[in-house]
Amino acid sequence: MSSQSSQEINVSNIEKKILKNTLLANPNNLQEKDRSVSHLSLFSKTCRNYSPIHMQYLDSCMSKSSLFDFTMLKSMTKEVPLPSDTDTFQDKLQEIIDNSLSDAHLILPPGSLKLQSLQIRKSIHFKGSPGTNLIIDDGPIQIGSPEDDNKILVTFSELSFEFLSSFPCASALFTIEGSQNDLDLSDCVITYNSKNQSNDESICFSLTPADFEANIYSSTLTLDSCNISGFGSICKSCDSSSIILNKCHFSNCSSSALILTSPKVLKISHSLIEKCKKNAVEILAAAENTGHSTTRTKSSASQVSSKEIFIDNSDFKHNQGSGLIIHSENLADYNADILIDCCKIAHNKKEGICLKHISLRKMKITNSDISCNHLTGIRMQKVHRSSLESEFIISYNRIFDSFRGYGVYSYSSCPVLENNEIFRNSLGGIMIAGNCNTSIFDISKNLNIISCDLQANGENGIHICEYSNTVMIESCKISKNTKSGLFLNMNPGKDINDVSKMYIEAKHCEILGNNGFGIVCVKSKCFFSNVILEKNVEGQIEYGEGSKELVKFDSENNTSMSGLYVPVKVKKNSCRGTCTVF
Repeated sequence: MSSQSSQEINVSNIEKKILKNTLLANPNNLQEKDRSVSHLSLFSKTCRNYSPIHMQYLDSCMSKSSLFDFTMLKSMTKEVPLPSDTDTFQDKLQEIIDNSLSDAHLILPPGSLKLQSLQIRKSIHFKGSPGTNLIIDDGPIQIGSPEDDNKILVTFSELSFEFLSSFPCASALFTIEGSQNDLDLSDCVITYNSKNQSNDESICFSLTPADFEANIYSSTLTLDSCNISGFGSICKSCDSSSIILNKCHFSNCSSSALILTSPKVLKISHSLIEKCKKNAVEILAAAENTGHSTTRTKSSASQVSSKEIFIDNSDFKHNQGSGLIIHSENLADYNADILIDCCKIAHNKKEGICLKHISLRKMKITNSDISCNHLTGIRMQKVHRSSLESEFIISYNRIFDSFRGYGVYSYSSCPVLENNEIFRNSLGGIMIAGNCNTSIFDISKNLNIISCDLQANGENGIHICEYSNTVMIESCKISKNTKSGLFLNMNPGKDINDVSKMYIEAKHCEILGNNGFGIVCVKSKCFFSNVILEKNVEGQIEYGEGSKELVKFDSENNTSMSGLYVPVKVKKNSCRGTCTVF
């Protein structure tokens, strides 16, 4: 050991405090305290002019046997000067990142700092000072490397980003490379300013590396309390990525805010997505084991990896497309759990929620307000169960004021609608249509409408149009609709005598005060029990030609309704043009 090692140095209390606190990024943050190191200490360790520093901490004082140069210590407590020149600053910051230890914490100085791009290939944590603004010119900030399989975590907190792009094609502020890297941002404001006014393809976060297959890539993006605006899209991701959003605000995107391909996990909580020129959230469901292809798969549920989409306490509003759309080009076995709870989805130019051409393990839409959308509130088209245990439930929602659509439109699907309030929708409350027997797991399921309140809708309360499955309507109140309470036109082209395949059963319902008939039956096998029909303007029941013998009431209803039958010929009805199936 050198003579310097045996030298004793007296350290004052204030010097102990400076040493102990300035080497911590945030000495008051107990969660970060054990692993915090300042950028000053990191820079000193990489500088060739200094010897290594060995420090040992006791409970309240520093051991006098510690080995260090006190003159050097005083210089370390000062901020490392960062030049104002953009190129020099970028080189300096990139050098500190490259030479830092894994899991290092860097505190960026206040002021506007210009960068062209950054490459981060190790776990590192950035924190801004008051007033820190990173101006990224063209970018990107690259997280990880395609050649490196090591898992890394990169975090940014309390920072403002401004992305300037002059590229005529798509460009990204952050790109997550590698197969299993995590990027975490909290308390950040990110804006986009285009140098090229025609460029609307900018992306804030890109999780779409081309070198990894879907079953390998598993990187995660986590955003907490972030405000992001002005991009083409906030996030684009490939198969099996995970995106977690909490208390975020996304706005003014020139495309959809989130464009995701079969995410493994999507969690959105207490967030607002608004004023996008397309959809708030768009998910393309790719068939399992076929990469980005959306062709139907024959895989069993046990062979398909499970996925989760959970959205709660969030608002999607004033978007030019749909609030949430999950779809595939053909029928795809997505095998996801979709849970939407306590959300407000309103004032979108298309549907509030749109699900098309997918098989799901579970779907629950609960406790939400879906209102004032230009088309249908909730649209389900060829949404099938992926197993016999699958749950499809739409319950305890308010679905109202759809300007040019239905409250709920279900085509070739078999959900359970329970305890919903569905009112003031221009084309009607609920439209049921299509053949639901294409999925082996849906054949044994009934479409159930239970304890729903349907009133003041523009046309019929419930309209069943050429639907090939059993429908159960129970304990519903259907009142004050512009046309009929129930319009039942099951499937005239099929064998209407086969009760086991398709019929309608309604019990314990109140059908009151509709401007048309209470019930219209057109070649539909129907069973009514304890149904109250009163004060419907045109009459209580209307039959299509040859339909009266297909309708059965229980004995109590037969007695009270015998004088109210109004047999007439009804023209074949169909869905309105605005709900064209495609």
